Amino acid sequence: MVPLLDTTRLDAQALRTLNDLRGWDRVADHAGEEEALFQLWFDSLGAELWAPLQQHPLPLGDPTPYNTIRILADSALRTTVEQALKVDATAIVLRTFLAMARARETDGPLSWGEANNARIMHLARIPAFGRENLPVNGAGTAVNAQRGNHGPSQRIVVELSSPPKAWYQLPGGISGNPGSVHYDLLPEWYTATYRPVHFLSTAAEGEDKGFHRTTLVP
Repeated sequence: MVPLLDTTRLDAQALRTLNDLRGWDRVADHAGEEEALFQLWFDSLGAELWAPLQQHPLPLGDPTPYNTIRILADSALRTTVEQALKVDATAIVLRTFLAMARARETDGPLSWGEANNARIMHLARIPAFGRENLPVNGAGTAVNAQRGNHGPSQRIVVELSSPPKAWYQLPGGISGNPGSVHYDLLPEWYTATYRPVHFLSTAAEGEDKGFHRTTLVP
């Protein structure tokens, strides 16, 4: 998107925002501001660019973020879309960037953590059982795809040795029972602290490790 910006149309404040984005290391840091700025720009750009699709008699969805960026980066694809939808992509890029820069000036800095509000809710959707504003990095289009209340909850690392070894983390524990001592594992989850997985070869070995036995009686 940045290569399409007409920098001659930017004032001093907008140029500062542009320079901040150019110096960004592309890490969606929850404590940083850059991902929040980029996401605000990209979301508003996509909404305006694909608005004509919403007027179509068929229920057409917007292209994915990947395809939006791909179209903007390819002049031939961009021209095809502009002619088909009767839009000016370059003008939209500039207009939405200026709006984002003005919002930053008016509202002040906004960290990505505040904008994203990473949260994990209990399946029962009882607020007291969930957690909001988690200090985690990541974004919907990043490898760590954490956006709002969507993201990689269970994390597991496996070593293909013999016997195998593995480490996992699952916020809420296996049961999701708020009364369990294993329920609130979120501090371990967002600090990437993993627990070992126990591979049991016999039931007796499980009992030795403190696991309970469940007997099903017909």
